[in-house]
Amino acid sequence: MPSAKNKPGAAGSDEELVRRCVAGEAVAWDALVERYKNLVYSVPLKYRLSPDDCADVFQSVFAELLAEIHKLRQPSGLRSWLVTVASHKCLHLKRRMARHVDNDSSGAPVEAVDPHDMERWLQQVQRARQVKDACERLPPRCREMLQILFWQDPPPSYAEV
Repeated sequence: MPSAKNKPGAAGSDEELVRRCVAGEAVAWDALVERYKNLVYSVPLKYRLSPDDCADVFQSVFAELLAEIHKLRQPSGLRSWLVTVASHKCLHLKRRMARHVDNDSSGAPVEAVDPHDMERWLQQVQRARQVKDACERLPPRCREMLQILFWQDPPPSYAEV
């Protein structure tokens, strides 16, 4: 099954994809979700939420994006918008969970995530996206070599390469 980025007309900048989403192009929406699904899902993971809670946050963030996409003032800031919205949803969920923990006999503390850690993490995610984008622009043979050398776990031996 081809991914959204392999469909005709699915590639483009965030600004282009947002414009096309506002115009109602389903392929553009699929490409936007494909581009940011790992980023959005990683935010609740960073907050150490359960897989079910991560999925709820993920769905809620993209539902909000769908409802608000026509209001985005700076589509170039979409990545930051998604992380901010996901972080707020995680914090609200953690607070609700903390209220329930007060009634729980375990008394386990709810960990807060340092905003400075989130900023550093967002910068790392942005750098990783830049590397991924750069790799996608390489010729297929070069891209395949990089994937073999750096993204296989465990890495292959020199003879296998």
